[in-house]
Amino acid sequence: MRDLVEFVLRSGDLRGEREFVGSDRALAGIRGHQKIQRSRPSGYLTELPVEHCLETEEFTLLIRGRIDGLLITSQRVLLEEIKTVGAKWNHEADPLHWAQAKFYAFMHAQENGLKELVLQLVYLELPVGKVTEFRQTVSFTELSDFFAATTAVYVDWLRERHHWCLARDTSIAALAFPFPEYRPGQRDLAVAAYRVMANGGRLFLAAPTGIGKTISVLFPAVKALGEGKLERIFYLTARTVGRAIAEKALVDLRRAGLKLRAVTLTAKEKVCVRDGKPCDPLTCPLALGSSIFFPILVSPSPPSSAKRAFASRLHDNPTQNGLCRS
Repeated sequence: MRDLVEFVLRSGDLRGEREFVGSDRALAGIRGHQKIQRSRPSGYLTELPVEHCLETEEFTLLIRGRIDGLLITSQRVLLEEIKTVGAKWNHEADPLHWAQAKFYAFMHAQENGLKELVLQLVYLELPVGKVTEFRQTVSFTELSDFFAATTAVYVDWLRERHHWCLARDTSIAALAFPFPEYRPGQRDLAVAAYRVMANGGRLFLAAPTGIGKTISVLFPAVKALGEGKLERIFYLTARTVGRAIAEKALVDLRRAGLKLRAVTLTAKEKVCVRDGKPCDPLTCPLALGSSIFFPILVSPSPPSSAKRAFASRLHDNPTQNGLCRS
């Protein structure tokens, strides 16, 4: 549920404090939640599972989550969303946190026939142990409208992705090896690679330069992807020349009829226009919020003109346009 809400409603900086959390910070967060929950009165319920099934013509979306805390009295139903924050917190309630609480509240209210609930965001500042609370009362109608509007955006994106995957898999099923014939040893490698990717395991290969190892691995990987045996393909290279060969292999496969989306991730030091400074809104102006990035990310099928404009702004002059391409 949290991933859905953040995907649809996120805005602002390209990277925020919530992005990277180490194991120590995660453990402190769990203990912080438990500290708040233990401080609540008798009858306070914790970690309540909720779910909602959304049916569409193409697929079923099952939304699940856990309510941090619930206190039911004769006067009201109080639902809490607990967050632990660090020293950089601006002491304001995050709209994404309100959205998560509203999703939980909608599912609980619908299941129990409630007309309204009291929502409370609770922030525990880990460095100092200070607790700050924000509260609002919402009706079931408000919750229902918010839930419907938010999930509609996600379902539209998911539907487009579903249709794209069908087209991709159809192209993969009809895909032939992109060269007239295999080089010596290529077919054996492709077969061995496919069997490992389809059935699990590891394959170690030592082969001379020029045998065509890249296409011999990527071709069966793509076949396994189209058959649902893989969800994604990650191809790692140690040097730029290896990356170029992999990109060339994808070009060859697309020329043979493959429909596939791919992205090349390059070391930040090679593309950063700020001399490798940290990607932090506090130190780099290019990490500050963009009015174009997140709308295009969420849009199920943004206009081609918008895609081209965004790519052009990133490539031509990211500093002038206030965007970051790294």
